[in-house]
Amino acid sequence: MEYIDANVFIFACLNDGSKGDVARTYLREIVEVNKRAATSALTIDEVFHVIWKKTSDRSLAVRECERILKISNLEILPMDKHIIQVSITLLKENAKLDPRDAIHYATIIKHEIKEIISDDKDFEGISGIKRISLD
Repeated sequence: MEYIDANVFIFACLNDGSKGDVARTYLREIVEVNKRAATSALTIDEVFHVIWKKTSDRSLAVRECERILKISNLEILPMDKHIIQVSITLLKENAKLDPRDAIHYATIIKHEIKEIISDDKDFEGISGIKRISLD
C-alpha cells in the first residue's frame, strides 16, 4: 500500500504541467488498477485549504475534496490521540518536519506503510519510508 500525500491531490487539481500529469496518473492507477492506497483525514483539510487559498474558489475546493472521498481503493485513515502523540515526538526529533508532515509520518508509522507518493522533499531520507517523487 502506498500513502498519498496531500500535494498529489493538489497537483492533480491545479497543475497543468508534468507534475500534474504524474499526479493524475497515480490517482488513475489507484482506481483503474485497483491499487491500494491510503491518506490521512488531514489530507482533506490540506487540499481544501490550499485549493481555496490559491484559487479563491471555495466550490472548486469542496468538489476536489468530494472527489477524493469517492476514489475507490483509497483508504482515509483517521487521526487519533496516539498519532498526535507520535507526531509531537517526531517534531522533537526531526527539525525539518512541520506539524502536518509529522502527522502524515505518524500515520504512516502506525499503519506500517513503506512508501509515500509526495513532492515534499522533507520526506526524503526519513527512516522507514521511501518517497516517490512526482518528478
